[in-house]
Amino acid sequence: MNKMYSKFGKKVDNNNVLSGHPNPYFERKDFISLNGEWEFELNKNSDLIDNYQEKIVVPFAVETSLSGISRKVLPDDYMHYRKKVSIPAEYQNKRGILHFEAVDQEAKVFINGEFIGEHKGGYLPFKFQIDHLEEEIVIELVVKDDTTSPVYGKGKQTLKPNTIWYTATSGIWGSVYLEFLPEESISFFEVIADYDSKTIKVGFAGDNDKDATIDIYLNEEKVFDSILTSGEKVIDCSSFFKAWSTDEPNLYTAIARYGEDEVKTRFAFRKIEIKGKEGKKFFLFNDEPLYLSALLDQGYFPESGLTPPSIEAMENDILLAKSAGFNCLRKHIKVEPRRFYYACDRLGMLVNQDMVNNGGPYKFFLIASAPFIPYKIKDRPRKLLGSGSKEGCIQFEKDMVETMTTMKNIPSIAVWTIFNEGWGQFDSLRMIDIAKKVDSSRPIDLTSGWFDQGGGDYRSRHVYFRAPKIKNDGKRLLSLSEFGGYSCAIKDHTYSSKEVGYKSFKDPKETSNGLLKIFTDHLERLIVEEALSSSVLTQLTDVENEINGLITYDREVVKIDVDDFKKENDKLRELYKKTYYGK
Repeated sequence: MNKMYSKFGKKVDNNNVLSGHPNPYFERKDFISLNGEWEFELNKNSDLIDNYQEKIVVPFAVETSLSGISRKVLPDDYMHYRKKVSIPAEYQNKRGILHFEAVDQEAKVFINGEFIGEHKGGYLPFKFQIDHLEEEIVIELVVKDDTTSPVYGKGKQTLKPNTIWYTATSGIWGSVYLEFLPEESISFFEVIADYDSKTIKVGFAGDNDKDATIDIYLNEEKVFDSILTSGEKVIDCSSFFKAWSTDEPNLYTAIARYGEDEVKTRFAFRKIEIKGKEGKKFFLFNDEPLYLSALLDQGYFPESGLTPPSIEAMENDILLAKSAGFNCLRKHIKVEPRRFYYACDRLGMLVNQDMVNNGGPYKFFLIASAPFIPYKIKDRPRKLLGSGSKEGCIQFEKDMVETMTTMKNIPSIAVWTIFNEGWGQFDSLRMIDIAKKVDSSRPIDLTSGWFDQGGGDYRSRHVYFRAPKIKNDGKRLLSLSEFGGYSCAIKDHTYSSKEVGYKSFKDPKETSNGLLKIFTDHLERLIVEEALSSSVLTQLTDVENEINGLITYDREVVKIDVDDFKKENDKLRELYKKTYYGK
């Protein structure tokens, strides 16, 4: 990657990298972060090795500057990691759980030279239990990453970065941590909130039938406590009920205590539904119509790729979007660290979460012509849209289910997007049936952009090069799920000499006015005439060659008038309410 740093990357301390507990939705009290310096070797050997010649800073991918390696990983390469961990005296001879938030792509894990398991796929967390923690343990990984493979999710990764395709991510790129288990520990703890009944359903399991306790806090104030037994318990929360919204993100913390073990989770009361009125479908949030004005958010940083350099860096992006009046981020072809979603929960930002596509190379003629030609292409047979092998289809289905299962209790996630612009698209009508069985509580954008098969909850279109003259079919929500993409290069704040965007402007004022014109000339009309329910402006930040962000890649220069956008986004939401209520 080029040597460009955000203001957050410049402040990273290699001895204290993303050191907080990575999972706020199952946050165990007793843990240590294993982020920081590991031994590293890149070679062609799949066996464990004895001699390591380099150091790498975890959790930054091999290609990134913050990793200390900055090297391309080829399909026949193997990445070797090793870290010696001293176990605190109070946890020795006890059990532990070794967690990896994300490793791309095939990882084999060893403890003290013994193979303990493997994981395939680059974006989801996985873990292994260690039954006996010695005074020192040696963790080793052998990782292989074939970015060209059609089997595993890769999103926008490529070995040859260009236009809208970015530098590959290889090896460990999510936090690594070790949790310590007392003799009797919590194995399951989740809270599911129901807005209408003002109740929560608490699921709990421990190693035996001993009772636990639960304490519930709202904004650090304790509002409830009770005894917990294994199984499910319904708790009436009407006496301390407060709804979560983007204006008032009332987030609850629940703490389960079970002997010496303690686990935190988070939950919120909010309701999402689709309601028909006068032949149109509307998006309702907490029983009120809500227009989702979103930004496309790729989640890349110049010095660290897919890995945010700090919690502050994540929060900065969210707060910028919020200050400009946007109430949703479309997390584009990426699964973020769970701390990102927790920040959205706390700060009041909804998320439209994409699945990460796999598949073979996308057909160039489709990329070039689909924005102009309304193709009627069935997503069977699979090869035309690049979904590739049967093995790849099986892997995508597995990853989709696991993504939704892992994240379905996160309050800020409001929408799922399954396929984007046909990338790896296959059997979409079957996929929507599977997805709805996993989570029927949120609307699903099945085929964002084009190659619509008539399924899902959205009629979803991308329009970049012309006026968005899209129609509501009366059967689904209408979404302009990508538009804009206007570029503006800021001297000394661009990643490369190549400039990619869909319309070019010379300065930020022109860029801001040009984008606002789409809002005033088209979005306002589409809300009133077609009940447009959501729009996704491309995009939050510049990314590598793409310079069409509202802020530069280094997060230094904001290229829009934030106040003007805040006023316009507020106006869109009011128009949507008036359209729903017929005023």
